[in-house]
Amino acid sequence: MTTPTTGTGDEDGFSIKQQTLDVTIRQYEEGNLNIFGYIGKGLTVRTDGTLKIGNGGVHAMMHIGSYAMSPYSGGTAYLGFNALRTGDSWTLQTNGFNNGGAVIWSDATGDLYFANIASSSHSAFVQTLSTANMRSHVNLKLCSDGLLQAKEVKVTLTGWPDYVFGEDYKLMSLSETERYIKENGHLPGVPSAQEV
Repeated sequence: MTTPTTGTGDEDGFSIKQQTLDVTIRQYEEGNLNIFGYIGKGLTVRTDGTLKIGNGGVHAMMHIGSYAMSPYSGGTAYLGFNALRTGDSWTLQTNGFNNGGAVIWSDATGDLYFANIASSSHSAFVQTLSTANMRSHVNLKLCSDGLLQAKEVKVTLTGWPDYVFGEDYKLMSLSETERYIKENGHLPGVPSAQEV
């Protein structure tokens, strides 16, 4: 465990290391706290309250932070996937081929927003979006009253019960169906309201 003087490079502030390359806990001169694993992926707690999971910078797998989302005032928590809020803009890192990402946030009304940002035509470069532009990418909104808003919903079913029309399908008699309903409270082959 070391406490070097400021300006000494990698170990500004304090540092706790294990020499076998397992874990390093380090506070940098600017106050950010970092926990590194063997290959560098870890956790960063920044002085502005942002939490990064994965490698630092925009390269982190996830960002957890807050910001003011117009027209609502005050801080709003968000989860950013390859999307980091800095100042008045959002940054989406590139891997050389794509620069897309996603953000989930809630506002002061309790509504929950999901914004997916596709890779831009300049995918070899970092993509930067304004807050207004980020709002225009909302594809799904879960309202506090339970209403789900989406541009389109596609439901894929497997095992569609057309087999009941097959010649080899054994259809229950009306008396058997009546007995089943009295015993179970729902039609045979259909889940109960509680299960649904």
